[in-house]
Amino acid sequence: MIKLKQYNVEYLKGVIMQYIPNDRFKAIKVKDCASLMGVNPRIVRHLIQELRGDGYPICSTPYDGYWIARSEDDVNLTIKFLDTQKQTLEDTIKALEETKKNIGGNNGDTELLV
Repeated sequence: MIKLKQYNVEYLKGVIMQYIPNDRFKAIKVKDCASLMGVNPRIVRHLIQELRGDGYPICSTPYDGYWIARSEDDVNLTIKFLDTQKQTLEDTIKALEETKKNIGGNNGDTELLV
């Protein structure tokens, strides 16, 4: 869990908004934004989520970085990426749940199936 209590969150939200461009092709990577702000990338991700919750249309992909949406297409691109991530996570959880059934009686001692 990220502890933002030690930070002035509203101030950092204002700072981060100065760094996020409104053009996908000028998007800023999380590491670059964190470096400019002097915080951990996890703090940047958390602030972005808070800003989105505040109604800011901040889009992102791991390839582009963060940018402010200028169109519905920008938002749809981010939603599509997140849906893909969501499906991948759901598939991973399902696979691990199945694997858990296979190792349930081994008392934690498992063999690699290689």
